[in-house]
Amino acid sequence: MAKTDRRFRVRINDQEVDLTLGEEYVEIEGRKTPYSLTEVSEGWYHLLLDKQSHSIHISDSVESGKESVAAVNGKPARVQVWTDRDLLLEQAGMSVGDDTTEKVVRAPMPGLVLETLVEAGGSVSRGDGLLVLEAMKMENEIRASTDGVVKAIHVSAGDAVTKNDVLVELE
Repeated sequence: MAKTDRRFRVRINDQEVDLTLGEEYVEIEGRKTPYSLTEVSEGWYHLLLDKQSHSIHISDSVESGKESVAAVNGKPARVQVWTDRDLLLEQAGMSVGDDTTEKVVRAPMPGLVLETLVEAGGSVSRGDGLLVLEAMKMENEIRASTDGVVKAIHVSAGDAVTKNDVLVELE
């Protein structure tokens, strides 16, 4: 997987697939296919996949793990999307909605802290970067799963961490 590739799990209605989105291809269930995705206007997209054209309309914002409403080629669909971060948390036995992930940010895998992006006492919003963790030769930005204030930072640049080590506490 190239550094710019992003993994997702997507559920459309009752069908769930894992996919990897590269710059020029999408890999769905192990099969790579060239694609083109263009935002036509706000909430409207054009997808070219497997030499087939698809019109997509997303009527409400897509939040990780939450069900959204969309229309694919005019047919309504219930859509849920889980990001690479969500999948890493799942592998660590946690989920975005767990109280433990809301206020205590843990290492999703063993790695090396390259940089801390926040300071104790600073305010963060959901999705803000907290630190950069190098793991498996990839730089992973660890993000806040909720709004809050940084209560404590338990690591600094250069620290090696193991899976589930406490990195940052929010309040």
